[in-house]
Amino acid sequence: MSYLLPYSSRTVVHVNAADLNNGTALAGAAWTKNGSPALVAPALLNPQGVTGFNSSTYFAQAAASFPSLGSGPWTAACLCKFDNLSNPQQLLLTAPPGDASKWYLEFLNGAFYFFGPNIQIGSGVIGYGYSTHLVMWGVDGSGTAWLGVDQLAPVTGAFGLPQGNTGSAVLGGYAGGAQQWGGVIYELLISTDAPSAALFASIYATVSAGGPGPTPTVPQTPEMDVATYLSTAGLGLMLGTNLYTGAVLPANVDGHQGNVPGLSVFVNSVGGPPPLPYMGPAATAGSLYSHGIQVRVRGYPDAQAAGLVLARQVRNALHRATIPGYLFCLVKESQPLYLGVDANNRHQWSINVDLRSYTTP
Repeated sequence: MSYLLPYSSRTVVHVNAADLNNGTALAGAAWTKNGSPALVAPALLNPQGVTGFNSSTYFAQAAASFPSLGSGPWTAACLCKFDNLSNPQQLLLTAPPGDASKWYLEFLNGAFYFFGPNIQIGSGVIGYGYSTHLVMWGVDGSGTAWLGVDQLAPVTGAFGLPQGNTGSAVLGGYAGGAQQWGGVIYELLISTDAPSAALFASIYATVSAGGPGPTPTVPQTPEMDVATYLSTAGLGLMLGTNLYTGAVLPANVDGHQGNVPGLSVFVNSVGGPPPLPYMGPAATAGSLYSHGIQVRVRGYPDAQAAGLVLARQVRNALHRATIPGYLFCLVKESQPLYLGVDANNRHQWSINVDLRSYTTP
């Protein structure tokens, strides 16, 4: 599943439905799944989503994992669908739940409200139905709250500076309470960008155009940048579906474990030589970084040839690839290195990559 909200170097939380379901994240810590939220298949005007929230079915993060938003600036954006047939008072995201000294976002009687200490601001009446809506809210550095839905101009209001988060954050409802999100959640992003009308308009325009996927303006991490490039290389690879960052994730004998298919690609950082100091103009003098990247391709037990074909396609895509933010990308071996089979007789290959830059994330 691709990402629709535009990524930036200031993103601190970024998850889509596949991340929430699988306990992964594009940015920030993975969310703990409580109960069994249902995955909703992609459909017209909607990406894949999660739904079915109640007092025991929601996603949560402990205070240690969820970013302390402090007094701002920060901006949150969520792709979601509203449902007026469930609870008329629906909480989308609260940190921590039910604590009025912090903040939470609520859908109440046809309008969206952003609650926090000393303020309640509303977006006005919005539509229901099957289309995806983009909700954006946040707090700027002066303590002013912002809230916008789709193309509505953001509503602002004086906002008492929120405290740092000291409790758990809950996505989809109020743990143990009667207020839950009655619709579908597709994707959530939180960044330390300052909210503004221009930022909201830019995010909405990006999503309306179909979304670019995660496209950092500066490198986020080398492994994610390589994975993002592979997701756009026409190989049928999709982040969170059959393309992952980090160590190899297990798949069981029927091909899936936690929705990780047997035929998958994994991109991981594996070190590299020391940074090489170099001389240059004052604006660029520093060090040359060589990021060691290993791409692992795992196939099926009875389809070694198909796995090798994919491994070679990955090699071809990465050798001399132009990855934004990097000087060059070179594959170190002419052929994917065959690693043998795993415990379930799945064939494995590795492609080692030398990725170089003048900066390091």
